[in-house]
Amino acid sequence: MSIDGVNLQEVIPQGGAPPLLAPSPYSLHPSDNPGALITSVLLRGDNYSKWATKLSNSLQAKQKLGFIDGTVLKP
Repeated sequence: MSIDGVNLQEVIPQGGAPPLLAPSPYSLHPSDNPGALITSVLLRGDNYSKWATKLSNSLQAKQKLGFIDGTVLKP
C-alpha cells in the first residue's frame, strides 16, 4: 500500500503498528463552517496581540494556520 508515493511496507516495520497520519489541511470537519466562532476574543485594536494569539492557536488546532502564514499552498 502506498500513500502519496510512499510505500508503507518500507516505512512500517514488520508486525509494527502503522504510523498515525495527520489529516490534510485541505480536509474539512463538520465544525468547519463560515459561521463557526474561531475565538471568543473580539478584535478592538488595543487587544490585537491577545486576539492574534488566540486566533493563531485556534487555526493551528484545526490545522488551518498554514493558509494564513503561507506554508500551505492553494489547491
